[in-house]
Amino acid sequence: MIKKIFYKMKVADNNFFIALFKILYLNIIKINRFIIFEWDLTEEIDAASGSKREYEMKIISSEELSNYLHGKKSLPRDFYMDVLGGLRYCVVAIKDNEIIHICWIYMAGDKNRYLDIKPDEAHLDYAFTFPEHRGLGLNIQSHLEAARWLKEQNIRRIIVGVHENTKYMLTSLGKIKHMKRIGTLTHWFIYRPKFKG
Repeated sequence: MIKKIFYKMKVADNNFFIALFKILYLNIIKINRFIIFEWDLTEEIDAASGSKREYEMKIISSEELSNYLHGKKSLPRDFYMDVLGGLRYCVVAIKDNEIIHICWIYMAGDKNRYLDIKPDEAHLDYAFTFPEHRGLGLNIQSHLEAARWLKEQNIRRIIVGVHENTKYMLTSLGKIKHMKRIGTLTHWFIYRPKFKG
């Protein structure tokens, strides 16, 4: 646990004390409310936009991700969820052989702070788009790509938890046809229940 906290501080910010304050504030002091959404994958998945894209969207393993990240420094912690949480798969948008967007895929057996994931469920979390590539709908496209891939893996349901203050994520999820809000989850200090639903 202590090792993971220090790793979070290392990858979160170049300033150790600012990173420590952020971690303490966000994980102990602040009351965090998450809006929970679900996507029933037994329904038809909408096709991606037919417009020509300047990026490639694909699912990669944590091993493949490490090849893209080799030699890179000061990336947001969202790029290290394989190390921090043991995750195995993510969906990425790649442009000119550089990752411009990432979103992690939690599956049964992965450690998860929101859910006890069943074998036919998945959870999407820790999405990040570099500022210069925002506004392209990458989050929507990554969720669509993940949904198609997960459906092929016989996953019937995707769950997404979004912090209530993350307005752009809430707006983005609202644009996905089959994404439905199903509840709210509150975390504060050691009160960290898992969503039942």
